[in-house]
Amino acid sequence: MSKTRQNYHDAVRVLLKDPNQDRYSEDLLDEALRDALRIFSTAFPVGMLVTFAVPATANELSLSALKPVHQFIMLWYPFDEDDPDLAPLEDVHFYRPGGNPAVFWSEGEFEKDQPVRVYYSSSHTIAGLDDAETTTIPREAEETIRLGMAGFAAQARAMHLIEQHGALSTNQKALYDLSKEWLAGFEKRCQKLRSAAFSPYGPLPEGGWQLNDFHQAGY
Repeated sequence: MSKTRQNYHDAVRVLLKDPNQDRYSEDLLDEALRDALRIFSTAFPVGMLVTFAVPATANELSLSALKPVHQFIMLWYPFDEDDPDLAPLEDVHFYRPGGNPAVFWSEGEFEKDQPVRVYYSSSHTIAGLDDAETTTIPREAEETIRLGMAGFAAQARAMHLIEQHGALSTNQKALYDLSKEWLAGFEKRCQKLRSAAFSPYGPLPEGGWQLNDFHQAGY
């Protein structure tokens, strides 16, 4: 079963020896989880399959209403669910006019109301964090996320203690050293993912959703 925000909070509190929530607030743990998720997503993004109707006839198709687009992979147009042999569209170029993701079809136009399916890489989500309804983290990567989350949480607390007292006690220094050890392990795992020709977790994990109203994506 996929882990939720609360599952990660509970697991990391065990690592931090804070079962009664005396030292690590919910907000601090959320921010640590976001940091771990952001870095993990750049190393091993989630693949998203999205189907929607073209909003207007043009050579350019905006992808700005989709979840954060790391990289465009391919698209099918006009998309037909009953045609499993439909090949991806060629001569499509991904770019970011004005910073917004879009694709440009040099050999034709996307016609209004025609269905299009886009496959792209995006950031992972964890159910319960920032209103996300689903978790996309592969089970094999859950320990990596916990390691990064614990490291960022311990580092944030150590920095807070330094700001308060100007120095760390012996036990607090041990916490800071442990945070560096956890984060080094987390970064090593992410670096391995970045440099791997094929992910040790298998194919790019996929999520999918229907975008009924292209201009009002609910995510």
